[in-house]
Amino acid sequence: GLQERTARNSATFWIVTFAGKNYYVWDANVATLLEIGENYRFTIEEGKFPRIISATIIEVATVRA
Repeated sequence: GLQERTARNSATFWIVTFAGKNYYVWDANVATLLEIGENYRFTIEEGKFPRIISATIIEVATVRA
């Protein structure tokens, strides 16, 4: 899921939850790229609050029978 939040200093940030873990996005340019249902490759800065610093959509091949 993707949730938009406001920090105490009035900055907007987003929380992305996948695989049972929360990741934080502070860059609006990255957040606007994120759409539910797409597959992404993330660049993550690890730490107490793991931060997504870039996201790229991954093309998923479909197999036709």
